[in-house]
Amino acid sequence: MVPHDLLIISRRTRLHKTSNIRLAENQHRLSMKEILAEGLDQNDGPITVSTFPDGSLYPVWINWHDNHLIVVFIGGEGRRTQYICVDETPCNYGGVRRWFVCPGCSARSSVLYGDPMFGCRSCKGILYHSQYESPRERLRSKIVKLRRKMGASDNPFDPINLPPVGMSGPKFMKNVRLLIALQEALHAETQFGRAWAER
Repeated sequence: MVPHDLLIISRRTRLHKTSNIRLAENQHRLSMKEILAEGLDQNDGPITVSTFPDGSLYPVWINWHDNHLIVVFIGGEGRRTQYICVDETPCNYGGVRRWFVCPGCSARSSVLYGDPMFGCRSCKGILYHSQYESPRERLRSKIVKLRRKMGASDNPFDPINLPPVGMSGPKFMKNVRLLIALQEALHAETQFGRAWAER
């Protein structure tokens, strides 16, 4: 039987481990997909790079040119301007996909992170929170993410309704099978942890 205090200490250790890490979820995020969705490849305009806990938005101004864009960042440290090159790759079924070219390493990336100057995740030393989750926490996160995608609540005990608008029947049933598999894996992981603790 593992003492309860030991379980608390291990949990605190994991939380402390991530407290000094720069996580992607807490950074200013500039997304090519969002820029194109706002039509900023044709017109200049603002786009939000993060939302603060109080709900306030943090925008930057985008000025798109042929092969680069100019990002104007206005914040507490004053006005900063950054030039970011843009690259294109052909898609299999026609058209092109646009990428940022990281100012630091010249790698293609669809998302850049800023503080406030932007760079790719590798250059900024940024990690995902999921990299520090236990297998059980990772399974829970996948279940919640999939349930949201299917239009259901985060509560795993709530029923799943009809497919959301835009999701086909076969795709919905594929997600249902995946959800069942994830829930079974989480149950097995929970049972394994309980059996280990009761030794």
